[in-house]
Amino acid sequence: MKTRWILSVLSIFTLSLAYGDFGTAGRAMAQYDQSYDSWEQRFTYTQDDETRLQLLKTRPEARRTTQTIIKSIGTQLNDPQSLRAIAWIYANDSQSLNNPKAPETGKAIRSALMRSHFNQAGAGDLCITISQNFSPLDLPFLEKVAKQASNEIEQGLASLSVSVALSSLGSDSELVAKRLEYLRTAIKTIPTEKQVNGKKVTDIISDQLYVIRFLSKGRKAPDFAGKDVTGAPISLTSAKGKVTALVFWSAKDVSKPSQLEFLQSMQSRLSKVGGEMIGIYTGELGTLRQKLADREATWKNAFDGSGEITKQFRISQTPAVFLLDKTGKIHSIGEPNTLINLSIQALADSTE
Repeated sequence: MKTRWILSVLSIFTLSLAYGDFGTAGRAMAQYDQSYDSWEQRFTYTQDDETRLQLLKTRPEARRTTQTIIKSIGTQLNDPQSLRAIAWIYANDSQSLNNPKAPETGKAIRSALMRSHFNQAGAGDLCITISQNFSPLDLPFLEKVAKQASNEIEQGLASLSVSVALSSLGSDSELVAKRLEYLRTAIKTIPTEKQVNGKKVTDIISDQLYVIRFLSKGRKAPDFAGKDVTGAPISLTSAKGKVTALVFWSAKDVSKPSQLEFLQSMQSRLSKVGGEMIGIYTGELGTLRQKLADREATWKNAFDGSGEITKQFRISQTPAVFLLDKTGKIHSIGEPNTLINLSIQALADSTE
């Protein structure tokens, strides 16, 4: 299930009984959650990629619910009751908090968090949600909760959240050391049975330690054992000595011509410098075969129907790119972008 803030039945009931605008906000969230759960069930049990692409167009729009919430309680964001609604927005519609064309919502919510909610019960759980939809604008709140929350468990959850958040800002030695420091606090203070958004916190900690040890910049990328659509083996061993882009993708990631063209341009750039692009396809096998037959995907691809390779590289969303230097060490991690294309030439020119 999509990682998001799951309001308990009791929480919804409490909000809907509350007088005034909190009741309106509670009902709007409950209606969206019901609609999303129904849509998600249809999407999960649909195996055909083309049908999935059509279903994506009918996905319930969280932005309207956010607008209802802000209209209802926008003047009461400092009220303790508003924390549930704020958490809902972070989990379901973080884009509204980071919209440069309409920054007022994000500014108002972040201001209320820093002023009124950093030591409130539930702040640690909110921090976990924020870290999974992270913007650098949220780092001050995460750090404040880690230092000033009402109890050690809340502080531990916030410390874990800071560590997760910092992973998106780079992997130089100072950042890694800081992440490890926050992880130590989390390990000491969070009960092993604690769960947030249906996931055990100990699993999040384990993932972070794995990423630091094996998937950080400068680390040699772990090899994998995959197969292409014909069953022939694919691994990083075949790209030894080459600048390599390991691209995790599916049909939904190239639904727009510009997205597909960018991946094609990356593959072309790699070919020109003697590098290699290896795709890890996470969609339906039949769709991958069709894209290969139509020459839309012109690079080598491993089919990851089981999700094992995706899990090995701790991929939470696609598209995602691991750019490796000639020695197989990780140079950068992120979405396909112009910076990666520029880095390809720089790595190819490197004599190290």
